[in-house]
Amino acid sequence: MRKVSLFKLLVFFGVCILLSGCWLDNNQSDSNAMNVAGSWRAPVQVTSCTPSDVCRQAGFVQGQSYNAVMNLHQNGSDVNGTYTYESSNISADVSGKISGSQLRLSGNVQNPFGRATVDFVGSISNSVINATVAHNVSLFDGRSGTVGGSGDFTR
Repeated sequence: MRKVSLFKLLVFFGVCILLSGCWLDNNQSDSNAMNVAGSWRAPVQVTSCTPSDVCRQAGFVQGQSYNAVMNLHQNGSDVNGTYTYESSNISADVSGKISGSQLRLSGNVQNPFGRATVDFVGSISNSVINATVAHNVSLFDGRSGTVGGSGDFTR
């Protein structure tokens, strides 16, 4: 009788330990997010820019590359930081999320030429983020345009 009770007790504790492990894994899913904290750089090539006069005024020319730098901080799946084009007046505070191997960030910048948005979508593989970047630009004189580009960000 004692052996049966001891066996049942061991099975009961084994199931409890197994279930508590599953519960802890579900509550700590953010800890499985890839780590993107740090400084990232890429030459971002402008693949589309319309209308061209607005793009030029904002500092972009289709077909040219511009050095971009991201300084990111991460807390679980939440990511924030800055997105900057070196040698320009574009530096935006960005925030977003990482889900699996995909990073999405967005932000806004206001400077002497007007306003611009930053929409960033990147796929992370090892220490490279293959990204597309889009900007909606609104100049101080009321004209507006869109800029699209892509680049491979590395640490």
